[in-house]
This record gives sequence, structure tokens and C-alpha cells, in this order.
Amino acid sequence: MRPDDNDLIRRSVAYRVAVLVGESGLGVGEAAEQVVRDELRPGDGGLIAVGADGAIAMVFNTPAMFRGAADSRGRFEVKIGD
Repeated sequence: MRPDDNDLIRRSVAYRVAVLVGESGLGVGEAAEQVVRDELRPGDGGLIAVGADGAIAMVFNTPAMFRGAADSRGRFEVKIGD
């Protein structure tokens, strides 16, 4: 494991997204984009975030990220790249 492999945990990425949603009124997608863009180094990784309203954000700053999402409205999505 590289020393920066747990940067998402050390930087409290999930917590930072929750704070932005709660304090600034941003949607979960906007908050996730802001944290990944402004608080992580390029190539650090990404996250899948789910808002209280069920909105799903899948944001990353790497060339690709394995990710998937499903919801009760019929969304079923599995992706690797953009």
C-alpha cells in the first residue's frame, strides 16, 4: 500500500461532502464535485455519494473508476470510465 492510498479517509471526504450539503445547501452531486476537485490531488480517487433525497453522485479525478448505482426508479448503471 502506498502512503497516500488512504487519502480519502485521512481527508474525511465523506464527512466534507455531508458538511457541504448540510451547511451550504449544495446538492450531493455539487458537493461531491467540489470536494473531489478542490480538496483531493489529481489522481487521488473518487466516491459514490447518496443524498437524503436518493440522488446519486459518482465523482472521480482518476482516468477511470469502477462504479455502479441502482435506485427504485429503475436506474441501473455500471461504468468504468467516463
